[in-house]
Amino acid sequence: MLKKLSLIILSNLIFILYFLHYYVPLGDFTLSLTINFMVFILPGVGWLNVFFRRGISDRPAFTFWTAFLSTVLFTAGILIHLALRININSFSQFIYLAVVTNIGILISRFSLIDKKEAISIRTFSRYFIICILFLTVYTSAYISSVYITPPLEDHDFERQATAYGLVKHFRPYLLTDRKTLFYFAHPPLMHFYSAYTMLFSDKLDRMKYYYDIAVEAADILKKEFQQGDTFCFSDSHVSGMCAEIIEVKNGYLRFDARLPEKIDIGYNRFVSVSGGMLDIDTVKKARLWQLIKEEYSYFNNQPYLLETRMPNLLFSALAAMVFFYLTFHLTKSWQLSLLGTFVFFTLPQVFILSAAGLDIALTNFLLISLAYGYITFRKFNVGESLTLFSIGLLSAWATQVAVILPMAVIAREYLLYLKSPRIKQILGSPAVTGFICGTVLFWIYGMIIDSSTFFLDHIRYHIWDRIFHINSLGYGSYPSIYDLWKRFAYELGYPLFFLGAGSLLVSLLKAKIIDVRETVLSFWSLIGAIVFSIVDWKDSAHLVFVIPALIIVVCIFVSRQKFNIKLWLILILFYAVFRNIWFIFKISENFQLIEPPGGW
Repeated sequence: MLKKLSLIILSNLIFILYFLHYYVPLGDFTLSLTINFMVFILPGVGWLNVFFRRGISDRPAFTFWTAFLSTVLFTAGILIHLALRININSFSQFIYLAVVTNIGILISRFSLIDKKEAISIRTFSRYFIICILFLTVYTSAYISSVYITPPLEDHDFERQATAYGLVKHFRPYLLTDRKTLFYFAHPPLMHFYSAYTMLFSDKLDRMKYYYDIAVEAADILKKEFQQGDTFCFSDSHVSGMCAEIIEVKNGYLRFDARLPEKIDIGYNRFVSVSGGMLDIDTVKKARLWQLIKEEYSYFNNQPYLLETRMPNLLFSALAAMVFFYLTFHLTKSWQLSLLGTFVFFTLPQVFILSAAGLDIALTNFLLISLAYGYITFRKFNVGESLTLFSIGLLSAWATQVAVILPMAVIAREYLLYLKSPRIKQILGSPAVTGFICGTVLFWIYGMIIDSSTFFLDHIRYHIWDRIFHINSLGYGSYPSIYDLWKRFAYELGYPLFFLGAGSLLVSLLKAKIIDVRETVLSFWSLIGAIVFSIVDWKDSAHLVFVIPALIIVVCIFVSRQKFNIKLWLILILFYAVFRNIWFIFKISENFQLIEPPGGW
């Protein structure tokens, strides 16, 4: 009873703190922390014991389930508002979350954490370390997000532009630079998270601009042009040149004024004008490209970085925590685990990109959590299997590149059953089936909204074209495999790069670890390296998804060496941390140092 009362008081103090922001400025950092806890932690904590009567067996699983249940609950809140046609605003959702959280706590039989923990960190000092780690990473991510990483058109823009449509209509409305009316390049989970934090930051209504442009673009695509209509054009030098249609004939339009010699339809693509006539398709493409440029202009004038990147701050901190727990489980050294965590988080690719408007922080959190569960769960009972399945499912809604870890699980299971391979054992892992089910659900969601746009934007442009190197959109070229890894080694730091490569090689050559689940880390690194070297995603930003496994493999290798060798290897890790911090300071002065050759 005392635990329940304490949680009710603590939860409502956070809700009250958020309520005060309507009247008293809380400061950006405090408000971000309050919103993140209110959205992603409290609802899940409140309802955890409703679904898990005996609590959760370990901390990382507890962390995942709080985020997962919170996601389910606030998504239900959005759907309830839409079904009842209630206006969605920050106050209505605030009341909903406060009521739902308190109901969950009141009906729970209370024991948040089961006494049986996979990792035994019981002393106050070690709890203190976890709290300090969380606050350090969260604060660092905040600094990176607000003061170091500039607005990124290909990431922050897409998050903001889909926000209004996702919350108000549950659809990712966006006129993309691919001239599609919905954003299906990647699954929308992180977009939805950002949309929700933008709602609580009272900035969501300012994103209606992008929704209105998408609606206007839809009208243009359906428009039947008639004589007397006015249309405005632009080329690389002229903008806003307007002309009246004087004739519509056989799919062509004739105008009453002299048009630019070439009409801009996007990405250095121009269509020549002949005799004052243009085909209707070109006219529509030209107008859509103008709207796209207006979107980018609006974004660059009002980027709203913190509101967009707010979920990244929390998931960066949660990823670091789970990274520490997994490394501690495998090395049995909290000092080495803490050092490895700082090596991981201070790497420029992780530090910068996790705090930007990308899905890297969330994806790394889910990948590390999935690896943790797969390695540490012993029996794969109903609760453990459900946890792995749910992490896999949510990973599929984060990004399609998360497939590298289910592929690693399949590789490890195949080797385990090599003498008598069985499809059921190889593909039957909850992590794999969860990812497959999540992917199918996302595909169904996209097909229901707009099947042709989903197929074009997701299946063709971002899967088929990437695998087979088809540049149908006319984007910039990507580096060679050699240049990719040369850049990655430079960003990682050559000592750490070669230590990682050596540790990975040793772990793969030791046949005896095939029977140990930690082998999945080696396959995760190897498969990720191969996939991102082959597909047309060849930029070092994607290799950030193999870094967690690589650093953990390094820590395992270091922990198993004799004292003298271990000491030298630990010095390399300390050097890596200081080198990373130095590199981050350099990036703060010149962000182009970390820009991928293929662009953002």
